[in-house]
Amino acid sequence: MFKHLLTLSFTILCFSVTGQNPIGNLDDYLQQAIDDMPGKGGNDLQKSNNSELAIWERTVNFITNNQITQARASADSIGYKVLSFTDTTMAQDETFQVLQEETPAQNHWGIYLFNPDACRDQLVLQSPHPKFDLNTGDEAVFCFKRLSAKALFLSGTHRCNHSDISPCSGTTSVCSGSDEPYRISDMAHNKETVFQRTTSILKDDASNPTFVQLHGFAKDPDDPFVIMSNGT
Repeated sequence: MFKHLLTLSFTILCFSVTGQNPIGNLDDYLQQAIDDMPGKGGNDLQKSNNSELAIWERTVNFITNNQITQARASADSIGYKVLSFTDTTMAQDETFQVLQEETPAQNHWGIYLFNPDACRDQLVLQSPHPKFDLNTGDEAVFCFKRLSAKALFLSGTHRCNHSDISPCSGTTSVCSGSDEPYRISDMAHNKETVFQRTTSILKDDASNPTFVQLHGFAKDPDDPFVIMSNGT
């Protein structure tokens, strides 16, 4: 317990001192963010309106064009911030732009990371269920850093956080134990979200984009260890 308290105190000190330019381990920072996301139930996720989506689109475009001062001003108007996070745990220090909600969070639209020096600048990774599909948030962060991908999206809540039904077709039993329509908080099954809008922005921004979502499944003894799908 004492070691954990020391670590927590150091982390708070580090980030409070550096402000918009934190320095440290991106994996640890995002793991804490995932732990802090709202869980099942609560209706914490808020729907975005057209005005907010327009501001969001400008913000993302500012980031991808490396106009960070403008991105910060734009993000601030919708309760978000842009951090230039320098990860010191890699072979060479690397700085990532982190689009994240201010605290206390109000909308829970997710966390979006961008690598301005990506080697694979057509690759975007997504974790739509970091709070539900075991370890997929951590795995997405791991892959994002080591593959030098262009961007990483983490949803902002548990997939069963909201009781409202998504317009997406299909059903699932993960939230209630019986088949029912998907919830609006399930980012893999709701196209009317900031998550999807950011996907569209980066799709239009790239010449040959590839989007990869990480999911987890319950494994039966005869099931394979890895399942790959084209998303259809």
